Amino acid sequence: MATPEELAELSEARRELAATRRSLRDTREALNNIISDEKDDTQQLMSDLASRRPSRSSRCPAATVTKLCLPQLCEATDLQSHYHAIEHTFVEAGAAEYHQQGHLLVHEEVKVSVMTKFLSSLSNVRPVHKKATVASRTHSQDWNLVRNVLLTRYCRRSVLKETYEEKLRNLTFTGVKQIEDFLESAADIYHLFTDVYPNDVSERRSLTRQVLAKFPQHIIEKVMERICQLSGLASVDEDWETAVPFDEASDGVRSVCEAIRWVCRTKDQASIMKPTKGVDSVHAAMYDDTCEESLSSKPASKQDSAASVDKVNSGSGSRSVTPKQWCERYKPDQLIKVIGLWGDDLQKAIPEMESNFPLKGKGRRNPFFRIVALKAGTDRDAVISRLTKNSIRSDRFAPFS
Repeated sequence: MATPEELAELSEARRELAATRRSLRDTREALNNIISDEKDDTQQLMSDLASRRPSRSSRCPAATVTKLCLPQLCEATDLQSHYHAIEHTFVEAGAAEYHQQGHLLVHEEVKVSVMTKFLSSLSNVRPVHKKATVASRTHSQDWNLVRNVLLTRYCRRSVLKETYEEKLRNLTFTGVKQIEDFLESAADIYHLFTDVYPNDVSERRSLTRQVLAKFPQHIIEKVMERICQLSGLASVDEDWETAVPFDEASDGVRSVCEAIRWVCRTKDQASIMKPTKGVDSVHAAMYDDTCEESLSSKPASKQDSAASVDKVNSGSGSRSVTPKQWCERYKPDQLIKVIGLWGDDLQKAIPEMESNFPLKGKGRRNPFFRIVALKAGTDRDAVISRLTKNSIRSDRFAPFS
């Protein structure tokens, strides 16, 4: 016969068993899988619980990893943003997941496939591809170790700063027709700027000024006016350089790049339209006596003497060609005026020149300026921009009406 102590232990065990059964019943109800308490369903319950966890089969298999379409790296300085895009792609595909402190945890069964696919996205930049290949072998395909090696090598601030300054020096304006190429290069420079000088207002001000300095003076003035107009500033005495974003404004309009684009497109469209009146007529030029003062005392060469006559033969004999008749030989967008330059110097400064005509006043030894006809297809604004940078006075010439 059982002792009182044994009966007490038996009673306690029954109470614990009842509590366990109630807990088991609650678990089943939570799983929407009600099974009779009289049945031994432990295995069934464990299976139900396991089904609630992400299964291995839901992960991305190696065959799928090799079929992923990844962006290609174009420049070594873009490696940081390239990694960001690649890692998000692998996470969405189920080949990896973000772990503690934002580190990427690549699933072991696709570790080699993921690294191989990543290396293929670097093939356009051979130095980076070679460095990554060596690092992956050295570190046994470890994603985060290879990542640290590449970013330390190519994305250090000193490296990015050197690349930023070099690209800014090499930025060149070649004409309003190529403004999109210019702005694309400027946008690349700005993206480097944000990595080198994040939230640095003074450097941002310097960047805006250095980019605008690539343009002729008349375009700079128009861009400054446009920026003030977009930002609501009363004058350029205020901080206009940082009044609007440099690129990619939220409204797509209020930015430095959009102001440049607007001014250059306006000038490009205006150059297509033929003026109704001859702005640069002989009478309009003759009032400017300062043109003669700006000319050198160098005597006119034989080439100038011949060009100033520029005769054509007709049935009744020879006659001098008027400026209007000479201009009619060329399209309006081929003509520019150049002040203070002639002879071999003129030819060297403008290799695109097809011909030129000296516009003189009566009794004057030297011309007010020369009308230069550029070869067909030449970008007139690019030539003017180059001459301006070389301190040669030049501008568009509107044909006589």
